[in-house]
Amino acid sequence: DNVCQVDLWLEEREVRTVGVEWVNSYLRSGLSYLQHNESNVTRLVDELARIGWSTAFNWGEESAWERDFKDVARGGADNQVVDSVALAYFSGHGNRDGLLFDTQRDDYHLRHDEAAWGDGGLNWLVADACLVLNNDDGQCIQRWAPAFRGLHMLLGFDTVCYDTPSRGENLARYADGSYWWQGALPIKEAWFQAAAVTESSASYSAALIATQPNIDPSGDYLPGIGSYSPDPVAPTQFFLWRVQN
Repeated sequence: DNVCQVDLWLEEREVRTVGVEWVNSYLRSGLSYLQHNESNVTRLVDELARIGWSTAFNWGEESAWERDFKDVARGGADNQVVDSVALAYFSGHGNRDGLLFDTQRDDYHLRHDEAAWGDGGLNWLVADACLVLNNDDGQCIQRWAPAFRGLHMLLGFDTVCYDTPSRGENLARYADGSYWWQGALPIKEAWFQAAAVTESSASYSAALIATQPNIDPSGDYLPGIGSYSPDPVAPTQFFLWRVQN
C-alpha cells in the first residue's frame, strides 16, 4: 500500500547519506602539506548528489576532528557524525595505527583501538590516506577487527598513496555506473578501480571486510544502485584484500 511504499522510500533515502572530512594543512602537527583533499571529497559528494544522495557533513582543516571518528565510550562523538551516515570518507594523512588530523579535538591521531564503527548507520568507511590498511607486520586484521561493530568494510591503502583530486569522484562513478563503457561495480571493486586510475603500480589499495554466517558484504553495491548485505553485527571472519594498482 501507499504507507509501505513511503516507508520503503524513506528507508532508502536514509541509507543514501554521505559524510566527508579532509585535511590539507598539517601545520600544527608538523606533517607535510597536502593539496588536493578538499577537491577529492567535494568531487565525491557532487557525484553522489547527482544520483540522489544527501551530504550530511563536509568538514575540512580545523573543522575535521578526531573525535568525530572516535567511539562515544572513549569520549568521542562518532554516533553523531561518521556513524550517522551510510558512507563516510576521510581524505588526509594516515598510518597503520589510524587517521591523522591537525586539531586537538580531541587529539591529532584517531587510533584503531578508539574506533567502534557500524553500531549506528555507518556501512562503508573510506580511509583515503597512506598505510591505514598496511599489513607488513601481519597484524592488520587483528588491529582493525575490534573497530567493526556492524561496519561492512573499511577501504584504504596498504602502502603510501598519491595526493589526488579525483579518487573520490572515480569511486562514486565506478560504483554508480556513470562510466559508459561499463556498468556499476560493487563498492569494493569500484574502490580498486578508482585507485588503479589514480595511482602508480608501486602502490597497493586494500579492503577489509567483515562477514558472519549468511552475511557477506563483499559484493555490496551503493544503495539505489544495487543490493547490499545486512550489517555483520557479530562478525566471525575478516577478509583482507590487497590489490596492486
